[in-house]
Amino acid sequence: VEGIEGLNRNQATGRTNRKGDLLVPDLTPYYGNVLGISYTDLPPDYIVDSVRRVMAPPYRGGSIVTFPVRRLRAFTGSVKVSFRGTEIIPGYGTLTVTADGKEYESDIGSTGNLYLEDVPPGKRAARIRYLGASCDFQLSLPESSEPVAKLGALVCRTEREAPHGAAPPG
Repeated sequence: VEGIEGLNRNQATGRTNRKGDLLVPDLTPYYGNVLGISYTDLPPDYIVDSVRRVMAPPYRGGSIVTFPVRRLRAFTGSVKVSFRGTEIIPGYGTLTVTADGKEYESDIGSTGNLYLEDVPPGKRAARIRYLGASCDFQLSLPESSEPVAKLGALVCRTEREAPHGAAPPG
């Protein structure tokens, strides 16, 4: 990311260029140098795992320190399950989405709300688990320039019986 302030021992040492690179001279060889970036300079839709790293370069040598920054891509919405025509909110269940061989999971809130992060857009296989029952469906995740895309209200339909203890909303 361009324009992020770099820190050496918590002192400003420059800003990243358009490629996201910054050269920090005069590091102490063989000893831990505390390098960092200013979190407040990141755009609000970017996430960084760590803003501080300690590294010890060799004498008359250099080192590369990376701060992996990624753009937030999330989806929100709500879900219901239709068991033989009876719609039930699967509160405190889970939604699992499979994309490119990897599974992404979201807890389902008491009102059916869900939040998915870093799932690639496209048609994805999804499964809702609730009170020992499950419902499989195809979930369409749209391409979006927004950090958080709204999916709206989703319904998974199954011909299975509703699990014991499940009650329709209302």
